[in-house]
This record gives sequence, C-alpha cells and structure tokens, in this order.
Amino acid sequence: MHEEEVRPCPEYSALELGELASSVSRLLMACSGAKQGHRQLVMDPHDQFLLQNATQVVEDTLNGLQFLAAGDRLAPRSDKIMLCNFLVRMVMHKEMGTGTELRSIKDIKVYFEGLLSVLRKARDPVTNAVTERELAIAQRFFLELASALPMQPSEDETKMTIAMDEVLLRELKRVAQEEGIPVHRLVAEIILSHLNNSKMTTVANSARR
Repeated sequence: MHEEEVRPCPEYSALELGELASSVSRLLMACSGAKQGHRQLVMDPHDQFLLQNATQVVEDTLNGLQFLAAGDRLAPRSDKIMLCNFLVRMVMHKEMGTGTELRSIKDIKVYFEGLLSVLRKARDPVTNAVTERELAIAQRFFLELASALPMQPSEDETKMTIAMDEVLLRELKRVAQEEGIPVHRLVAEIILSHLNNSKMTTVANSARR
C-alpha cells in the first residue's frame, strides 16, 4: 500500500510531472508485458491514481488545443495553456510510434485523443480492450516526457523564457484579437500567473523546512 495523498486534480511542478511520467511509463510497460504473456495485470489503488492523473494531463492538453483552435471556448488557466504548449512542442514533427509525423494541429489533436482512449482502457484491465500497439504508443509518450523533465529551475526565479511554436502563437493571437484582448496583455497575464505560482511554491517549500 502506498502512503500517498490522492489529489484528483493535482497541480504538478516540472519535477512532479517528470516523476509521474516515469511512473506511468513503467506501468504501461508492465501492462504490455502482461498482455504479451496473456495475463491480467492486477492494479492497486496507486496504479489507478497514476493513470487517473496521467489522464488529467492529456485531457488538459486537449482542452488547451481546443481553446486555441476555437475562440468560443472558455480559456483554461494559463498554466494549463503553458503545459499544452510544452507537450505540443515535444511531439511536433515526430512520429511518436503512430507511423506518420505529427505535422499539424489536427494531427496532434488526433494523437492526444488516441492517448486519452488508451489510458481510459488501461484503467479497466477487466475488459482487456487495449492492444499492445496502443500501449506501446502511450508508453513512448510518457517515456519521452520523463526524459524531457524535470526542467532545471533558473537561478533567478523572476526570469522566464516563453518559447511558443509559431502555429500556436498565430492561433493565440487570433483568439486574443477575436476576444478583444491585446496579445501583450495576455502574455503578461501568463507570465504573472507563472511568477505568482513560483512564489507560492517557494513559500510552501520554505514552510516545510
């Protein structure tokens, strides 16, 4: 039994997200091994906890993509938009086990919808509906995410570089213009939100010492 606090909608730091991705990658590899051996993998509450939060990460990414593609949707929180941007950049122009490169927002949206389907099926091993190929694709995503994280914090936490893919930046600019929000103001709000979250994290960490 794992002594961990279960948070249905956790807010992850880069380090926590990297640890989650690494754990989910190993779990999906175990699922694939059980599938190859014609066995049913018995998942404990911690396994379900990992898959639940991995599912939330993918859902947040899809929500971010849908917001950037359609101006009539409510905007997710800025940290979720930044997570979406990071994950999109990570898979853009890569094959990711699907057989074709992910070259467009549509390709990436379909890819993340596929990941979401795999995770949901993996959470219900009784039906045994997930295939080895699906597990391999999902496992590769979380393995690459684990390799990309954690990102080392800057020595000066008041400085942050926002690197956005050109396609996403155009979409963000279009949405901002349709909503009547100056682009520089929207970017400023994202930066301020990140800085406030960093300060709160620093205070919380200091309080634990």
